[in-house]
Amino acid sequence: MSEDKVPTPADRGPRRPPRGGDRAADAASLIGRRLGRFRVLEVIGEGAMASVMLAEDTALKRRVALKLLPRLADDASRQMWIDQFIREARAAARLVHPHIVQIFEVATAKGFYFIAMEHLRQGTIEQLVQRQGPLPVRRVCELGAQAADALAFAHEAGILHRDIKPANLLLTERGHLKIADFGFAAIADPRDDFKLPFRIIGTPFYMAPEVGRGQHSSQSDIFALGAVLWFALTGRAPFALRAPVDVLRIRDGIDLPDLRALRPDVPDDLVRCLDRALSRRPHDRHDSAAAMCEALREAAEAGPQGAMPEPIPLDEPPEDELGRLSRASLSASAASAVGRSRSGYPTRHRRRRELLRLALGGAALVLLAAGIVLFVLLGEVGGGGNEGDGGADSGIGTLESPPQAAPGGASPKDGGAPHGEGTPTSARGNAAGESDASAAAGP
Repeated sequence: MSEDKVPTPADRGPRRPPRGGDRAADAASLIGRRLGRFRVLEVIGEGAMASVMLAEDTALKRRVALKLLPRLADDASRQMWIDQFIREARAAARLVHPHIVQIFEVATAKGFYFIAMEHLRQGTIEQLVQRQGPLPVRRVCELGAQAADALAFAHEAGILHRDIKPANLLLTERGHLKIADFGFAAIADPRDDFKLPFRIIGTPFYMAPEVGRGQHSSQSDIFALGAVLWFALTGRAPFALRAPVDVLRIRDGIDLPDLRALRPDVPDDLVRCLDRALSRRPHDRHDSAAAMCEALREAAEAGPQGAMPEPIPLDEPPEDELGRLSRASLSASAASAVGRSRSGYPTRHRRRRELLRLALGGAALVLLAAGIVLFVLLGEVGGGGNEGDGGADSGIGTLESPPQAAPGGASPKDGGAPHGEGTPTSARGNAAGESDASAAAGP
């Protein structure tokens, strides 16, 4: 096929595997029954190739998801679809990564082939956006970085996903992301000569332009992830495509819409990242999924962290942090202040500055408390010295009587200290010693 030729239906191939009977009826017939050690509970989803069932692992007492290949008609393509299904399970099982859905088992029972995998109850990115609307910028950056990290891991293992879309990005209970559904994966293995009967693979809304010509690479996955993040930010795909052949229109001149027109709060770093990921030509995109992951993490640091803000009029700044800015610096500071003034979530750099201010304030309070304690101690010691002075006055009064000999036979005239004067000198010496010790043990 030439590069400019429009793919025909024969090139695209069948959208779903051929099957005997009705898929929904097949899935419903298994509810309450067992497949191997798994007891089927309910149908929770339908994909292009298979149904997804919630089941209980009766041996390990845990909930799992079963991806169920429908019973196939006994024709020439039956074995091809079974082989592809098993390839999917093996490809995903090779990828043990915190952001890739874990595979437990692939097996067959009652005429059905199924894959047992971990069950994620929080749904998909697609469902999250449908429930909540466009997601906060920082949240999109974090989820995108997790997906890019997982893709980088898969690419290093020689596996292309080829169907990245919001419905294939699942969420854990802790809000982390996991990539699912490697049903159309390409495996770079010289021993794997399996080929699907069609060249165009993926979902039109998220297909890279070269996929419309049957070309796939790691940059195709990067393009698809960029389109997914655009969807998460805006609630719609970047290009209004309805069929695989429509992706050729991107190459032929459809421009990427202005993201800022839909999300004014998106930082420059994220705009540049998505513009690059969604470039028409593969070599203009990120060199790798790892590079895209790093770019998304940097965008998360720079961008606002709250929900989509309302525009702030520059001629009437609010009476908060923006209100304290001069009009001359307002335009330059608005981009960094919007996220904090509207969302209430400071960036990490601001958070560090606030923590530093709190630490310095705490240290000042500790020093103040230590000074107060030292002052009290000195006052108490000073009180003891007054008592000694009182003893000295008593001793001085005895000087009116005939002088007594000092200890050791020395008289005052011989340089001996009067008994009464020795006491205050000793008291003052002790006070000074105690104050020095307090100062040494002080702050």
